[in-house]
Amino acid sequence: MWLENQKKKCKATSMKIFSILIPILLTSNFVHAGAFDSCQKANPQWFECKANEDCVTITNPCGHPTAAVNKKYADKAQRCNITAGAALSCASWTEGMPGTDPVCEAKICIGKKKAIKKK
Repeated sequence: MWLENQKKKCKATSMKIFSILIPILLTSNFVHAGAFDSCQKANPQWFECKANEDCVTITNPCGHPTAAVNKKYADKAQRCNITAGAALSCASWTEGMPGTDPVCEAKICIGKKKAIKKK
C-alpha cells in the first residue's frame, strides 16, 4: 500500500514538472527566432528612410555587420540588437565575408549583401 501511494505521488509530481517544462521548451525556439527581429518590430521608426543616405550599417543581434537602420537611431538600435542577441546562439562571423550596403527600399532601411568580386 505504501509503495502504491509513493508511485502515485511520484507520477503526479512528474506530470506537474512536465506540464511546466513542455511550454518552456516549445517556446524557447520561438523566442530565439523572434529575438532576431524584435528591435525592428518594437521600433519600426528606427528603420524608416527616404533615401539611401538616411541608412547606416549596424551589427545584427549576432554581432554581424549585416543590419541597416536610420542613422538618427543607430545608437539605440545597436543597443537593442546587443540586448536581443543575448538570447541567441549565433554562428561566428568570418573575416573576408562580403559586407553589407545600407539601402533604403520601400522607405525601410535594409542591409544588402555586397556582391563578391570575381577575380
